Parts: sequence; structure tokens; C-alpha cells
Amino acid sequence: MTKVFPHIRRICPPCALCHPIPKHQWIESIFVFLAELHLEVTILVIMRSLASGWQCVRKAKLYTELMSAMPVTRLSVEEYLAIDRAAEVPSEYHDGEMFPIAAVSWAHSVISINIGAVLRDRLAKTPCRAAGAPLRVRVSPTKFLLPDVMVVCGKPVLTDEHQDTLTNPKVIVEILSPSTVDYDYGQKFILYRRMESFEEYVLVAQDQSRVEVFRKTPDKRWLISTYEGLDTVANVESLGISFQLAEIYAGVELPAAADEK
Repeated sequence: MTKVFPHIRRICPPCALCHPIPKHQWIESIFVFLAELHLEVTILVIMRSLASGWQCVRKAKLYTELMSAMPVTRLSVEEYLAIDRAAEVPSEYHDGEMFPIAAVSWAHSVISINIGAVLRDRLAKTPCRAAGAPLRVRVSPTKFLLPDVMVVCGKPVLTDEHQDTLTNPKVIVEILSPSTVDYDYGQKFILYRRMESFEEYVLVAQDQSRVEVFRKTPDKRWLISTYEGLDTVANVESLGISFQLAEIYAGVELPAAADEK
């Protein structure tokens, strides 16, 4: 903080601590200061300092105005792919912005491996193969998503020589988490439906033995089937396979009430 304080004093002289400065002057001064320093990454730190420490910007409304005035740096697809391929944590990409994927739970990881094993067994004598994260799927020229598991039938169509971005999944599986359940059921499903190859969407709960399967009909409507209970058999009709829910929940400790279903 000591390194930036002399610069801060130029836009916030001692008298300003007792005599508020008009809002528009604050916004203008702050961005002039940042432009001179050529340090865009400092803007968030400065805004937080302003909101928490200085008398003349104590109001939340002004803080909101300052944050909303921040320019959003958008990345090209090429920049996103270069960054993501070098990153330890993969990210999705939406219209110039990157969104890192959070670490998964033990149950999520076990269920994912179980699903992979079931698919490998059932698809062994078919032209279909399963793949998992962090393989990307491109749903549009400016949107890249990261499904938990995908199934491709026939030759996979990949975007470039890196072979890490798929465009023709037939079935996608998502394991639901509290932080992503709304996204998986909502906007993510909407984006997946942009792909002509996409025919079936399997959503797997991790806190109860429950699987929901959305199927695309010939007239491009989507119908849902719900399967509950470890003894229940779920069907993935586009692949011509079925599995007992107990197979994908093997090794996962479910809550007692959920396990009794």
C-alpha cells in the first residue's frame, strides 16, 4: 500500500477526507490515475480500499458505480485457448470471459469414474466412446464448455491439432453440485442444445440416488425421464444401453433417507 499511497494523495488530498468530492470527479480521477500507472490489475484493490476505508466513498452506491464503470477486458478465442491450455485449473469461455471450474467433491469424483466404467463396459462393442473433463466442447464460435462426461459415436470432430476441443458429442453427462445445479439444468443445457449431434442429457445427483435423462425427439422436443433408487434401471436410449443406479453410486456414502428410496 505504501507504494501507491503517494499517487492516491494526488487524487485524494488531506482536505478531501473531511470534504466529500463529487462522484464524477472521483470516477474520473481514479481512472486517470490507473491509466498513468498502466496497472489495470490494481483497480479492484483500489476500489475495495475506497469502499472500506475512505470517508468520502463510504456509500455503497458509489462503490457500485465505480465497479460498474470498470472496463471488462475480453479475450479472443485464441487467447483463451492459450491461457487455458497452460493453466492448472480449466475454465469455460463465454463471449470473451473465462470462468474457472471449481474443484469437485469426493462423491462427484467417484461417481464420475463409475459412470466412465459403466460406459466403457456398455459401449465396448459399439462405435461409441466416452471421454471426460477437462476435454472441452465448443457449442458456438465464442462459447466453450466443460462437461463431466461425453459420449461420441463415430469419428470425433475436433477443432484443431491440439485435439482437446470437441464439437460433436451425442450424449453429455453432468454430475450435479450445489453451486452448479441451476446452471446445469438451465443455461448450460440451453447452450448444449445448439449442437445438432446432441441427443441425450444425463443429470446425476450426488447427494441422493437420482438420475434424470432428457431425450431429444425426432421433432426436436426434449422429454424427461426420472430414475430414483439404487435398484432402479436407467436407460440411455440414443446409445441403446441401460444401467442400475447402484453401479454409478458404488463407493459413495449417500444420506440414509436418500439411500432408502
